[in-house]
Amino acid sequence: MKRILTLVLCCLLLTGCGQPAVTAHALSRPHREPTEAMLTRPALLKPYDYTLTFVGDVSLADGSDPVKAYQRRGLEGCFSPEILDAMRKADLMCLNSEFSFTTRGTKVEKNFNFRGDPERVHIFEDMGVDIAILANNHVFDYGEEGLTDTINTFKQSTIAGVGAGENLDEASATYYAELDGCTVAYVAGCRVEWSRQTRGATETQSGVFRTAESNALICQRIAEAREKADFVVVYMHWGMEGTSQPEPYQLATGKQLIEAGADVVVGDHPHQLQGIDFHNGKPIFYSLGNYWFSRFGKYTTLLNMELHRSADGEVRVDYRLTPAWTEGGTVTTVPDEAAFYRFVQNLCPKGVTIDEQGYVKER
Repeated sequence: MKRILTLVLCCLLLTGCGQPAVTAHALSRPHREPTEAMLTRPALLKPYDYTLTFVGDVSLADGSDPVKAYQRRGLEGCFSPEILDAMRKADLMCLNSEFSFTTRGTKVEKNFNFRGDPERVHIFEDMGVDIAILANNHVFDYGEEGLTDTINTFKQSTIAGVGAGENLDEASATYYAELDGCTVAYVAGCRVEWSRQTRGATETQSGVFRTAESNALICQRIAEAREKADFVVVYMHWGMEGTSQPEPYQLATGKQLIEAGADVVVGDHPHQLQGIDFHNGKPIFYSLGNYWFSRFGKYTTLLNMELHRSADGEVRVDYRLTPAWTEGGTVTTVPDEAAFYRFVQNLCPKGVTIDEQGYVKER
């Protein structure tokens, strides 16, 4: 997959070897805390170009349209070649896993409960997924057993599950991904209108990293990550289902997360796209919407965070949207990309622009 072996990197640095021809595709099992080698390594000034890709809600639950489509056509029949290629080539690929990976458990009382066979995690691996967000309102749909199975499914895979755990320390833990010369931190939290049906982890019980009551702990995690990582990503499950307008608390919280040290805030849960804003020069993508989730036709997108470092050490970050359409268990390219950009542009405040190549900028 896409993870560099930390031991190999450490040995190369200590022995003075030349820069290895290693890419993110050689990364090892995910780790949650940075190793001593990561914290003490000398600055690596080798130029780099990395792409971190994000998408919204994905479901591999029993009877879901993505699963039905996959069973009929396979992965290549569910995604346009360009889109599948983009996911697999991303140096780090992240999605929201909106269901429980379990065959056990008892339904929590709510309107919709989603679970899928843990064996389907190989589909995520085939897609090129590196990080799965578990801080959402469906990962606990089948209670403690379902959540435990979900957590263990990811621990036994090549994919890091972030945002849920057997206790609060585990649920709120930051995931650090080590690229060649660049550490990226991922923090994931959950605040939705269904907060009473979304059990938050405590010191003694399992659950998600719920931020409905307070942003204090997530801001603490962000500040800690800021000290250890080159880039800090915050993925929030928030907002109100079915609306293209962010809730007032999303606007306030997004700014607070940036001020705590986030380089980018990525959101989902409304099941449709919401706008984009900037705070202190850092972007907030309020909702990436449905990606591979249901039968209903909607615009969706792949958000690409492009990290660049030049030979003289100058760092630049670009944000680019890949237009896509999701419907009936398929995700395809769109024939009129300009129409997609106009659609998203109309959701954004006046200070945000999207150019003809999909790059998001602040005026």
